[in-house]
Amino acid sequence: MVITGGHSESKRVIPPQIQELANRIKPQLDERYGGGDDDDGDAGQGNSSNNFGGVVYEVLEYRQQVVAGMVYHFKIRFGEAVDDCLHVKVFQPLPHTGEGPTIMAHQRATLQDPLKIL
Repeated sequence: MVITGGHSESKRVIPPQIQELANRIKPQLDERYGGGDDDDGDAGQGNSSNNFGGVVYEVLEYRQQVVAGMVYHFKIRFGEAVDDCLHVKVFQPLPHTGEGPTIMAHQRATLQDPLKIL
């Protein structure tokens, strides 16, 4: 159970909707980190391999915080090297706003780094 304003425990079982949310912010990360050389036109569309343009992109761990919407903290494997990860803080507004998710903060990390609340 998530308490309003509090962070959930870190979770390593990633439901499909969490990966889909991460896929929606991938274009924003591509702009910042130079990824996204995807020729088949489906970057960020949630293809099952989570491999966009030859670069692995998968959520390894996440936490969430209930606010007026939801804040997610993701640990994302992002890059060609096995150890490349990002910690990303994402805000998902309430559905009635019609707004999509936005990145609030991000930081490079390694596979061994624990998920950080940014």
